[in-house]
Amino acid sequence: MTSPTATRDTNEAVAALIGRSNRLGSDPRNTNYAGGNTSAKGTAGTSTLYLCFHGLFAFVFREDHILILTPRIDEHKFLAGAWRNEKGLKKGASYSLLPGTNKSGHANPRPVVSKDNLHLSDLKNIDAGSSYCQIKVPFPKEFISLRHVQATFTGKSFTAANAPSASSFPLLQILKYEMPDTKNCKFDGFEESWKPNPHASSQQLHIFAEPPDIVPDDHAARAFDALVQIFPGVDLTLKSKPGLAPCPLVKEPGSPRDIDLEQELSLSERDASCGAKLKKGTKRSFKDRGPQTGDCFSIIVCC
Repeated sequence: MTSPTATRDTNEAVAALIGRSNRLGSDPRNTNYAGGNTSAKGTAGTSTLYLCFHGLFAFVFREDHILILTPRIDEHKFLAGAWRNEKGLKKGASYSLLPGTNKSGHANPRPVVSKDNLHLSDLKNIDAGSSYCQIKVPFPKEFISLRHVQATFTGKSFTAANAPSASSFPLLQILKYEMPDTKNCKFDGFEESWKPNPHASSQQLHIFAEPPDIVPDDHAARAFDALVQIFPGVDLTLKSKPGLAPCPLVKEPGSPRDIDLEQELSLSERDASCGAKLKKGTKRSFKDRGPQTGDCFSIIVCC
């Protein structure tokens, strides 16, 4: 039978815990809504980071991380930062996202990548030095692929790792991370231009490798050939001119609710009529779509 003294000690401990929780909850920096309640923001202050890759990238899966490469294309802008506040990435530079732990303090396991991506497997030769820059990131909690566009690829490397019926591929890749402590999170090599907000429950870092303006009709094929050349011996070609990606007026299944539709746009779309439509909520019109997007596809590489 529990003694009165033990019961009193337990009640005092619980009261103290509730008091500390209420004081924590009364600080708006720690809660979703200001007020003295026991619901703290996230889990022990956990924030969510969405790393959004727009354009031409190869995601090379290593044993415990992903190496991200992109070829040097004169028509492309290479940018990173908060939405509409991006700064230029440096040619030949190496960047890395730190740290990559989850709520338990451990590294995330290798994520599942959807089959609707363009996959290459068992590659041994990688000319990483020919990439404009290199970005190393830990495995994310989720690997989300969006903005699918019809395209046709050919070559032995395509048939070896992709379903013959595959015909729609993403233009946008979003890597989702949990940040138990935003103070320890940084984009190494880019700290002066981007830092996570320690009081935000959700934030984004956008990375672009694509044209900001109108491009020739053959741009997508030429840019993709340059990406493939990073992997000597790969037989893969973008055969057809891809179709226009429709303005994302409705979110695709699996889209993060914290990423709005405007933040899914390419550089060439967001300042043109496509971006204007999202702000005004008008109906889509093909003839008034704005600049021709580059339709730069990404590759998922398993070594």
